[in-house]
Amino acid sequence: MPKYKEKHLTVVYTVNDNDAFDDEFDSVMNKFKTSEGEQWAITAVSMGHEMNRIHWIEEALDANDINAARNAISHARPDTINSLEELQ
Repeated sequence: MPKYKEKHLTVVYTVNDNDAFDDEFDSVMNKFKTSEGEQWAITAVSMGHEMNRIHWIEEALDANDINAARNAISHARPDTINSLEELQ
């Protein structure tokens, strides 16, 4: 029985030492391809912290603040913003 039953898995790396991360980055990019004909493949890569962006969009929509949601979608670099308030 497989441990993982979902179709997608999201992993966020926090990189504190870019030089030490070089080999892992190369490994990820070498596995980045279409999943057609593969049992598994890395099919999406983001260079920013997109999980933060998604969180801020959800917060803004929950607060019915469409302007903050628009800012989260189009203007923010998610690795440089610390909170939804900074987007407003």
